[in-house]
Amino acid sequence: MKNIDEQLIKREMDFWNVPGLSLSIVKKGHEPNIKSFGWRDKENQLEVTDTTLFGIASCSKAMTSAVIAFLVAEGKLDYDVPIINYIPDFAMMDEEATKKMTLRDMLCHRTGLGGHDAIWPVPKTLKEFSQVFSHLQPNSPFRSKPQYSNIIYAVIGYIAETVTGQSWPNLMKNYLFNPLNMTSANCQAKEMTNSSNFAHPYQVLDGKLTKLCVWNVDVVAPAASVNCTAIDMCKWLSFLTNKGRTSNGIQLIPVDIFETMITKQVDFEDYFEPNSQLYATDGYAMGWKTGKYRGKSICRHTGKIEGYSCIQAFMPDDDLGISIMINLHSPTVAIMHTILYSIIDSLLNLPKID
Repeated sequence: MKNIDEQLIKREMDFWNVPGLSLSIVKKGHEPNIKSFGWRDKENQLEVTDTTLFGIASCSKAMTSAVIAFLVAEGKLDYDVPIINYIPDFAMMDEEATKKMTLRDMLCHRTGLGGHDAIWPVPKTLKEFSQVFSHLQPNSPFRSKPQYSNIIYAVIGYIAETVTGQSWPNLMKNYLFNPLNMTSANCQAKEMTNSSNFAHPYQVLDGKLTKLCVWNVDVVAPAASVNCTAIDMCKWLSFLTNKGRTSNGIQLIPVDIFETMITKQVDFEDYFEPNSQLYATDGYAMGWKTGKYRGKSICRHTGKIEGYSCIQAFMPDDDLGISIMINLHSPTVAIMHTILYSIIDSLLNLPKID
């Protein structure tokens, strides 16, 4: 695999005051490329390694979508059956949404419910948390437009727990982490903090890089709780570029279901700056934003939680997958996109752009 511009990464990290970064790259026909930079604990001068755990925040949604795809393949779930068939006690304030809402609606954020992020984190189970939705005011009609929602993904997890009888952490291990041999990945805050090698979270506060506490987001685990190493991210990215197959050729998600998972479901524009095609995506699939980069199909998602940022992308027609994990909350949008698209340009032999 062509050499990555490590000096660019180091310059960007220095400019944006990023303590640590782990880069994972997979491309068919090449060995995975992993490179780690900087500090997992700057005060104690502990370096980031390829086995350092990072919180990937909302990049977890794509993994949740994959678990649901597994359950659809097994016949335990259906994307288009009303979810009250699976959890009859669930209710939204909007009666139409209660009766008609499906997993497809939830996975692509078209439930009519806005963020309501102020109601978490709280010490509740996924089931307990899912019982508050009848009290939450929708701010648009059901299926009228996409509105990004962490809390809806928590309900998705509750549905999966109900139909399988397994806890969410066990579902992630049994359906995703273990089959892909992601030996260090987990989705609970305590497993992160109990590790001897995790990236401490940071944020720039009053102009100073400041260490934070790890934020427990277990109550919305399916939306934001996965912790991962660069090595395990390569296994996840390989699974994606292989269209639902493991490295030894086992098709875990049937191709038709995999394609449904990564296919645009709703118009959902996202761009780096207004009136610009820079880093633009145009839709949302199931746990993925979709679009084109310089004429090439791309599925992408970012994640951001207190002290951590992540961007992951794969290009299904070019057999390329990349993730960047950072132990800084903000500002990180610019550095993540700059590095991601510079690497894409390099690996696909595209003309360089600033």
